[in-house]
Amino acid sequence: MLLTLPALLSPEEVRHARTLLDAPDAPWVDGRVSAGAQAQHVKRNEQLAQDSAQAAELR
Repeated sequence: MLLTLPALLSPEEVRHARTLLDAPDAPWVDGRVSAGAQAQHVKRNEQLAQDSAQAAELR
């Protein structure tokens, strides 16, 4: 089930998050780094490096 949370972020917060995610220096890594042993075989995505400054700011 998907839950919708309307107006969770302001338009300004969304713009700022997109700026961080689209930055040329955003450190995208293989999503399997955060997957468990079984999920690593099927997980196929990229995610922002968890220890990056961008990820810290987004949190």
